[in-house]
Amino acid sequence: MPQSHDYRSGPTAFIVSLLKLSVVILTTVIWIPLGFFFWIPLLGRSVAIFSVMVLFSALTRTDPRLIQRQLEQSIEFYPRGFRIIFDVLASPLDHSAGIEAVPIGKFAGRIIVELVWAGLFWATILYGLESYHAFPPVLHDLLKTISASPLLRR
Repeated sequence: MPQSHDYRSGPTAFIVSLLKLSVVILTTVIWIPLGFFFWIPLLGRSVAIFSVMVLFSALTRTDPRLIQRQLEQSIEFYPRGFRIIFDVLASPLDHSAGIEAVPIGKFAGRIIVELVWAGLFWATILYGLESYHAFPPVLHDLLKTISASPLLRR
């Protein structure tokens, strides 16, 4: 059986720390636009549902806290991503803890639904801005260049 190496001390500890820091920085840089892409549509949908629930609760005198959890989870989604990055990569892995792999297929449907929702949300926002000529000129020129690309004309 191969021996396990301890990288918590010695010269390799510095290299491992640098690698972890690199991964934290790279993951954070990826999470900034990716998380934002999902967060704003998620937040918009949750606020709309919460607003309807306020109306429903006011009319029926029912408890509106049912939807509170979903709204709070939506609000915390983007910051939670940063917390996950820093918590997971900054703390040492406890090898004695029983960690089970999460089957991605179990959540694939939810991920696809959120991806489609976010895409439709942003497409609607961009189309609306373009229709009302409220689009910043820089983004307008960028989208024109992208849409004129030969890759999209196939």
